[in-house]
Amino acid sequence: VSFLHCKESNYIDQYIVMIENPIKEIYGKDTVESWNTELLIGAKFPLFSLESSSGFKLNNDSLKGKNTFLVLWFTGCLPCVAEIPGLNRFYEDCKETNITIYGVTYNTKSEVMNAGLFDKIHYPVFYDYKNFIDSTLQWNFGGYPTIFFINEKQIIKKILRGGRIDSSASDSVYMQMKLCLK
Repeated sequence: VSFLHCKESNYIDQYIVMIENPIKEIYGKDTVESWNTELLIGAKFPLFSLESSSGFKLNNDSLKGKNTFLVLWFTGCLPCVAEIPGLNRFYEDCKETNITIYGVTYNTKSEVMNAGLFDKIHYPVFYDYKNFIDSTLQWNFGGYPTIFFINEKQIIKKILRGGRIDSSASDSVYMQMKLCLK
């Protein structure tokens, strides 16, 4: 299950989450069976390192001093695909600021191309990162898309979860992301 914390939204704003392998450094416990999503808010984002097919590296150091939206998605997720135009619009609005957006998918680049999405995404995407989602984050996500808003100090400030598949999905994600910056 993923999360939503922009209270102005029409979505459900609280979920119970099951964790398979909690990160002791973040949660302060060896085991957590279920908990309120508010526990992630204020936690430091875990150490990670990703590399794009073009050689661009994204890691904790590259996030310092930037407000970052990390979008977890996949090609078979209708809400993920429906939100792409809104994510593109947000990216275009913010690319000359200290606000960044990155997509992370477990799909390969060729799978994204075969789905007809490669040319439709304007923001940087890291492909074939199932290991990052499953092992580094170690959270059991029961739904996509999930968007982490991480501040310039690498603290998780908000976690958004989409779900709409109609024409309002694009505007909805755009407005949710804008609200997170207030």
